[in-house]
Amino acid sequence: MSVQSVLAFAGAALLAVAALVFTFFNPDLTSFAVRTSIVAVITVVFLGGAWLFARRGLRFSAESVAALGVVFIALDVWALVQLAPASASGWTFAALGTLLGSALLFGLGARSGVRVWLWAAVVGLALSPGLLGSGGGTWSALLGSLGVAVVALGLHPVLARLSSGLGSALGFERNTMTTLQAVAVLAALLQLLLLSLTTITSQILGYAGILAVLSVVAALGSRNGLPRLWSFAAGAFAVAAVAILPLAVPFGDSAWYLALIPVAAGVALVGLAALRSSPVARRSALTSGAVTVLALGASPALVTAVTQLSGALFAPLRWASYRTGGYPGNASPYPASGDFAFVAGSATPSGYGAGLVAQNLGLASIAALAALALTAWAVALVSRESVAAEASVPTAAQTPAPTPASAPSTPIRLALWMGVFTLLTVAGWAGFSLTGQAVVGLVLAGLLIAGLLFVPALAAAPATIRSVPVIGAHLLLLLAAVTGWLQESTTVWVGAAAVLTLAALAHTLPARWRPVYLGLGYAYALVIVATALTLARVDGIAVLCLTATLGLLCALAATVTTWLTPRSWYAVLLVSAVPFVAGVVGVLLVRSGWTALSTGVAFALALTLMTSRRPGLTLPLRSFAAGLLVPSLAVVVVCLGAQLLATSGSPVVLPLIALIVAGTFAATGPITQALERRGLATLEADACRRWIEASAAVTGVLAVLLALVRTAAGLSTTVLVLVILGIGAAVNALQTGRRSAWWAAGASWTGALWCIWAIRGIEVIEPYVLPPALAMVIVGAILVTRGRAGQTLATTGLALAVVPSLLVLSTNGSAGFGAAGFGAAAFGPVTPWRAYGLLAAALVLVVIGYTIVRATAVSGPASTTTTPAGQAQTGQAQTGPAPTGLIGLRSLIGATAVVATLAAAAGAVQAMRWGLGLDDLTATAQTGVMVPVLLASATATLLAVFAGLLAQGDAAPHPNAPSRWRYAAATAFLVAGPITAIRPDAFSIGTLVLLMAMMLGFMLVVSARARSGAMSLPPVWFLFVLAWCTAVAGWSERELRVEAFSIPLGLALLGAGVIGMRSGARAVPASLGSWPAGFAGSWRLLAPGIIVTFLPSVLATGTDPQTWRAILVMSLALTAILIGSTRRLAAPFVISLAVLPIEVIVVFTVQIGQTINPLLWWITLATIGAVMLVIAITSERKGAAGGGFSARLRDLT
Repeated sequence: MSVQSVLAFAGAALLAVAALVFTFFNPDLTSFAVRTSIVAVITVVFLGGAWLFARRGLRFSAESVAALGVVFIALDVWALVQLAPASASGWTFAALGTLLGSALLFGLGARSGVRVWLWAAVVGLALSPGLLGSGGGTWSALLGSLGVAVVALGLHPVLARLSSGLGSALGFERNTMTTLQAVAVLAALLQLLLLSLTTITSQILGYAGILAVLSVVAALGSRNGLPRLWSFAAGAFAVAAVAILPLAVPFGDSAWYLALIPVAAGVALVGLAALRSSPVARRSALTSGAVTVLALGASPALVTAVTQLSGALFAPLRWASYRTGGYPGNASPYPASGDFAFVAGSATPSGYGAGLVAQNLGLASIAALAALALTAWAVALVSRESVAAEASVPTAAQTPAPTPASAPSTPIRLALWMGVFTLLTVAGWAGFSLTGQAVVGLVLAGLLIAGLLFVPALAAAPATIRSVPVIGAHLLLLLAAVTGWLQESTTVWVGAAAVLTLAALAHTLPARWRPVYLGLGYAYALVIVATALTLARVDGIAVLCLTATLGLLCALAATVTTWLTPRSWYAVLLVSAVPFVAGVVGVLLVRSGWTALSTGVAFALALTLMTSRRPGLTLPLRSFAAGLLVPSLAVVVVCLGAQLLATSGSPVVLPLIALIVAGTFAATGPITQALERRGLATLEADACRRWIEASAAVTGVLAVLLALVRTAAGLSTTVLVLVILGIGAAVNALQTGRRSAWWAAGASWTGALWCIWAIRGIEVIEPYVLPPALAMVIVGAILVTRGRAGQTLATTGLALAVVPSLLVLSTNGSAGFGAAGFGAAAFGPVTPWRAYGLLAAALVLVVIGYTIVRATAVSGPASTTTTPAGQAQTGQAQTGPAPTGLIGLRSLIGATAVVATLAAAAGAVQAMRWGLGLDDLTATAQTGVMVPVLLASATATLLAVFAGLLAQGDAAPHPNAPSRWRYAAATAFLVAGPITAIRPDAFSIGTLVLLMAMMLGFMLVVSARARSGAMSLPPVWFLFVLAWCTAVAGWSERELRVEAFSIPLGLALLGAGVIGMRSGARAVPASLGSWPAGFAGSWRLLAPGIIVTFLPSVLATGTDPQTWRAILVMSLALTAILIGSTRRLAAPFVISLAVLPIEVIVVFTVQIGQTINPLLWWITLATIGAVMLVIAITSERKGAAGGGFSARLRDLT
């Protein structure tokens, strides 16, 4: 596709829209005759123009104008329909007009070679029967759809004969006919489905005839295209036509239709399989369609069979509902009697199980499933005969085909599966009681297991054959086990029998699967034990804990013995972990002696796992067991406290837990030595120590949290817990010499001190954080001056001194953290001392930083490297020797600069609070909020700039390119406050407009400077985001049109892209931070600016329609199209082409003539369309004569 063809089509389309606007939306033109005459004249003009262009060889222009001629022919047909008399159907006139117009277009297209006319002609010819049939009744519409399919099928040979004369295969037209045929067949099928299905013989035969016709159409259509789809449809329609024939025969009991329909469909499927020659292009797809319809016809029987088994499906839900109180009073989830048989249409009170299905329906479903199995077996036999017949035909190079006995075919496997499902249906038959269903299921499962174990034919069968009865045994066992849950009397003994049957079933599988079945059987046995306890009316938490205790004791016994293989032992451990986890969850709900019992056994198991040398015990499992020791012991203490103490045990239990944790920290060394003496490797003993310490630390943290959140504990208990934990950490530090332990001790004791301050009612955060923070800074600085590692400590202290105050300032202002609120002037006229203090801290840090830089200058001749503004300095003035102890402080410059920037953010935060009204400015009028906000923002920006300059003196190694984010905070501080201070006055809006312009200008400067070298100014996209946020805030008061902000934003972003397109820039890797440097192509450089320019105005046309805005969008789009086509730039050309129809659609949606002037609008459209069409035609004529260019869309950059 060339640029000229696109311009020709777009120009012609705009001319057509202009004509439509002039004809139908002109308030001065109301006569139907005049409008119709104008449309007819325009039709002739477009048809004649297309014919003339085609004769001149201007193919692109001819196709574009011809397409518009087709549109106006459709309008002529619409006018013909309006002239139809009241007694006649409009659909008839529509069909007649479509037929005449299509014939005219077919003749013109065949003689001129214009493909648009030919395509529209064949579409119209194919749709004419459908339009004619739409004017009648239901059967008429159905026949019309069939007519569309038949005509579309018949046009394929016509197009094939015409293609040789036109020199083209006419693939698009033929594909369109295939699509229309598919749509018509689908429409006919939907109409057939919407008809009321009755048992009248004539109607059933009519349905079957229509399906047979559809099958023939699909079979013939498979030779023209979409062979798999049409072959599938042919098979489906053929089987469906036969499957509905039993409905024509009346029966006294309609339940037997469940069996007869699958039987008829099966006969049809066997007949199709027996055909020696395929009537369609793809025989496999034909069979697939037939099988699909057979499955649909058998689906009622399948649903009936599944409904019979619904008792087993609902059993877990009923049990869960009972456990959660879903049954009123003392009602049992089990029926009083196990007989659910549905006899003579009677209903059961339960509403579950086999009572939902009558016995005759159940027998019919069993018969249907048996018929499906026999059908699959017959298809397998017929297919085997066909294969044998084909193999007997001699060929030139015949290869030996695999015999059917070498591998079971798909129908054979399907027959086996259907047999298994038939057994399941027998086990769930409505004539059996629940007890009978469970017994039958167990017996059938046992028979299949016995056959797999003792029948030689099954034992030696291939895996694909043997897997079917194996899965069937599983399903029968599952059905019997679940059915046993439906009544109280069978739950336990059926479950026990199911466990034994599962043990026998495991022997039918390879030995590698037996641990899995051991785990499943063990898990189900525990469930049966829990159910037995529940039926014995044992309390719920006792049932849970006793089950968990039994499982853990079995795991403990399996651990201390070696009669289980490692894989089986792991299966027991995994199953035992489930009730243990449930018990842990139970501790969160109820704490009693029962939970202490199960958790104590868990502690014993964990201790055994940590110290045992059993084969198969891995390091991760031993480490995990070590990590459970302290938490489980703490849970035991909590549960015993809840059992033994009459009141809340938090004041007693939490200090005891802290003592356990502290004692663990103090005893980690002896524990490691004891494990090594027991025979564990050093690596294993050390891993256990680490996990014990980690779990103890987590337990200590949880104890502190519980002491803080529980009312009964209070801050006094928290102080005691923290002091005990600090002592334990200190003892660990003295024994091991690890610094992390000293950190933990210091944190614990600091927390205890904070709790004491909280008890005294101190609500200002600075006394809490400043003393330890300053101490950390001083200690870190002293370490650095002595040549030791103290940078992390000092940096952490600086951050702790500033960040908490900054966070409190953002939420509470200068009030205490106990007076949080977010309403307007929530804290009254409080002096913003916290903001002033942070700004002063930023200034102090900057001064200290510059002092350190000057004081630590290396001795030698003065030397500086001059760098342009905005780029990183590469040297410092060297003034003389510096004290040796102060040289190390140079490594803290970077952290000091960052923290100073954070402290400077207080100015922007305070400005935002003033702008949002969170802090009161009683001395300032409402219109004067912007002035103090600007002052605070400017102060924060200035301090952040100085901090960024200070960062250049950091002694830490830097990458080759300086960071682009060094001054990002400063630019953000400048606009954050004024954005929140916007008010509906000229000064506020003008301030934001000025800030937006400054940001955009700065963005262009950065774009230009980035071409010459590396710099530390913010990325272009970041500056644009700030400018965009500023513009949105300024526009939010709706005092100015959106174009006052969007056009500068878009043009500035477009200008940055243009700067990036200029040659001669340095090579840099392309990334988001480097844009526009490093990028090439108009899509990457110009598309963002173009979109930002157009999108707001297009959206505003829909919300605030203005004639000048629509004309502006169209004019800018035309300009961009011309620039893109002449400069061969893809982004402006393609995006502007997309803007044209979008803007036209938006204008139509806002009702032309009411909010958009139709006169100016159609003149604009006609002018732009004429310009584009003239350019396209002129360019195509020059290109045909060899004097012009003909660029394709893919040639645009």
